[in-house]
Amino acid sequence: MTEKICFVINMRTGKLPRSKLSDEDRRVFSNYSCDFLFLSQMDDWEQIYNWNSDPDVKAIVVIGGDGTANASLEHLIGMVTPIAYLPGGTANDFARASGFEQLDFVALKESLEANRIIELDVMRANEKYFLTSGGIGLGSDVSLAINESRQSSRLFRWVFSSFGAHMYGLMALKKVIFDNRDRKFSIRLTTQHGAVDLKTSLLLSCNVGLIGKNLNLSPNSKMNDGKFETFSVGELGSKNSVLSSLISARRGLGLTADTSFIEKKIVIDSLEGADLAFFGDGEILLHAARIELEVIPKALRCIVRVAAPEEY
Repeated sequence: MTEKICFVINMRTGKLPRSKLSDEDRRVFSNYSCDFLFLSQMDDWEQIYNWNSDPDVKAIVVIGGDGTANASLEHLIGMVTPIAYLPGGTANDFARASGFEQLDFVALKESLEANRIIELDVMRANEKYFLTSGGIGLGSDVSLAINESRQSSRLFRWVFSSFGAHMYGLMALKKVIFDNRDRKFSIRLTTQHGAVDLKTSLLLSCNVGLIGKNLNLSPNSKMNDGKFETFSVGELGSKNSVLSSLISARRGLGLTADTSFIEKKIVIDSLEGADLAFFGDGEILLHAARIELEVIPKALRCIVRVAAPEEY
């Protein structure tokens, strides 16, 4: 039997012509049989379960942005068939972290045939999964502002398409400089070492260090080390401390944090009783007064572009 490569393509991005993609796939993977699932809704994933049980399927390739990658997680975690993420959205943080800067089918084929498969960690906040980074405070405000503006303003969509992933950094700066970023969230953060009460402007947990192309939040974060880095910013000073921390990340030096942890699991409790908006992979994932955050080691068998696992 001919081996198959199965493609999941998010058609809602508006950037991926169906015919061009399928023609290019078949050209590069001419020695394989190619199947396609063109997503119009984020709940149309049932086909992948048949693919996973098919011994002739060599790989499942997900093409879209970080929102598409995030939506795939509840379906793909624990699958035997290896997964590849190729960029087809705006930020594409996870595709970039796995080595695919561009929609490059030749590089994908080379990586697949070289058996560059690594078991990568996934993060879970309560019952919601994410891949790259997540948290509360400023990050949630940025995600909410961008997603609401994209839905309501044609002008913003045009600006967003021009600036791409850089808009996340620009929106964060806008929020810090022009909005009231002196407000803080009163939380209790519990780790294996005990509990600490904080008033933070930004609490961020990282499984991947670089997001939005130019914000290196956590240079030491790796996707397969069974742990994650958490940073609390803006506890002690005004919004200027948040701004200086973002500038440090923009320069590639990582966030400058008032408090930081390296853990496998933490619990975030709101001391004010109100629900906290938790974001992950650029989306608001949940609202809850208690957030249990943990890493799921080796949850995804992913095709990556680099050869050496230690690079992760």
